[in-house]
Amino acid sequence: MDGLNFADLDKNYLSQVALIERESIADPWSENLIAGLIDDSRAVARVGVIDGEAVCYYSFYTVLDEADVNNLAVKICFRRRGIGAALMMDMIDQARLRKVLSLTLEVRSGNHAAISLYEKFGFVAEGVRKKFYKDGEDALIMWKRDI
Repeated sequence: MDGLNFADLDKNYLSQVALIERESIADPWSENLIAGLIDDSRAVARVGVIDGEAVCYYSFYTVLDEADVNNLAVKICFRRRGIGAALMMDMIDQARLRKVLSLTLEVRSGNHAAISLYEKFGFVAEGVRKKFYKDGEDALIMWKRDI
């Protein structure tokens, strides 16, 4: 995507990331929880920016040589423009920089667009967390191994 640049999350993008979180995720993290990622040595939090505006973000926690993806999202009005793929590439690159060998995440079993994107980047469903979400929907546990 032309003009899209990734940077580490900082306080200047917190309110924009919190807005993306609220519009994209049924049980969004608060701005305070998101802010906690900034100084957490185990966390990687990045934001995709176009013309000074945050249009996507992701975060993950590292544990030894694995990473657990917290949340990732693209602002609604920027979807279906290749930003999700760029976000995934940046996330995988950042994991590699930190010597991460495997990435894992949970995704709503009915979120077919997200599942398809993850599969395109080598994630494989390896399990199910029954009634994982507050509304009772199951989560697929997906892994990308040997990154």
